[in-house]
This record gives sequence, C-alpha cells and structure tokens, in this order.
Amino acid sequence: MIEPLTAALALSRQMGSRERTALWLMYLGDALGCLGDDEQAAACFRESEMLHRELGNREGAAFILTGDAWLALSQGDHVRAAALAEESIAELHALGNDVNIVFALSFLGSAVSMQGDHERALALHREGLQLAREHFRGWFRRMAMFSNLFGAARALDALEQSERAARVLGAVDRLNEPYPMLMGAWERSSYDRTVASMRAHLGEDAFATAWAAGRALLLEQAIDDALMEDGAGQRKLP
Repeated sequence: MIEPLTAALALSRQMGSRERTALWLMYLGDALGCLGDDEQAAACFRESEMLHRELGNREGAAFILTGDAWLALSQGDHVRAAALAEESIAELHALGNDVNIVFALSFLGSAVSMQGDHERALALHREGLQLAREHFRGWFRRMAMFSNLFGAARALDALEQSERAARVLGAVDRLNEPYPMLMGAWERSSYDRTVASMRAHLGEDAFATAWAAGRALLLEQAIDDALMEDGAGQRKLP
C-alpha cells in the first residue's frame, strides 16, 4: 500500500510538480495514519498543507486539517480533534465550499461523541450523509458513507436506539465488502466497542436479527434509516 504512494510522491518531486506533490503527500499521510505511523503521517500533512498555502490553494490547506483532526482522534485528543475539524469546516464554508466538509463533519462527530455529546454527533453525521448522498460519487462517496454511517450508528446506540443502530452498522458491514475500507487503530477499536455495546444492550438474538436486517438493506435504505428522526428502532432490553 505504501510503496505505490511513495513512488508517486517521488515522481511528483522529480517532475517538479508542487501541486501533485501536495496531493500525494496527503494520500501518503492518510495511509501512514491507518498503519499507525502518526509521526510520519503528521509530517506528510504538514508539508502538504504548507505547499497548498504556498500555491494559494486555501481549500486544499483547509481540507488537510481534516487529516490533522483524524490524527488527533488517533492520539485520543478529542478536544483538539474537534477544534481542527471545526477550523476546517469554517474555512471551507468561508470559501464557499460546502461539499468537502463531509469528512470534517465525520471527524467532528466522532470527537464530540467521544466527549459525550451524542445528540450533536448524530446531527453532524446526518449532515455528512446528506452531503455525500447529494454530491459524492465513486470511491469518495463510499468512504464518506462508511465514515458517517458508522458514526451515526455509534451515536444512535448511545442514545438508546440500539436496534436501529445495529441495522445501520450491519449495513456498514455489508458496504465494507468486498473491498474493506482502511481503518486506523482508534477506528477499529471504536467499531469493536460499538458492536459490543449493541450486543450488551439488545441481547445476542435481537442483535443478530437487527444486524442481519441491516445487511439486507440497500445503501439508500440504510441512509434513510440513519436519517430517520422519529423514535423507531428504540432499544429493546433483554
């Protein structure tokens, strides 16, 4: 995974393309972060942000802040992660780019959820889902859907809607096939804790039923389930 990215980065440097260098640094930072090399990932993000600013690409620099927020989450610094994600969102809003905030919304949702504000987290993930549904296609759509559906499921479980949460996360599980999304250690840990919480809240049989129902959903149905505002899917305690 790393070798093709480092090769592309080296070629961009050799060609003298600062724009491509900034882009490949961002991709390499993402990959290194998923592999747990936070120090090298942060170095990639810093250089990428610097190049974007030198090139006058404020949108690119603002987008890089989402990577910094992701790293802060990885390090357990939820307050800093929230601040970085909010800075990215504010900058992109100021530039009139209300679409590329989708990943910052996901990371902000994760950060505030980790701090116990599950209502706000759910609202942020729902906003991310709406944006991804309306504006994203291809691989970026898949990544945005995965991130925000998972975040919504985590928030729903914390808000005592574990049956619906298990359906949504079951849909995420199916969405993640056959090409699994890369997850950092903190994301995998959060995913596993959320599944364990749902099992505990619902009981094994009810969890298995809800999970299977979620895996049977089409993507658009899973999004509708996550966006549903009423009290359907309230937790059923064993």
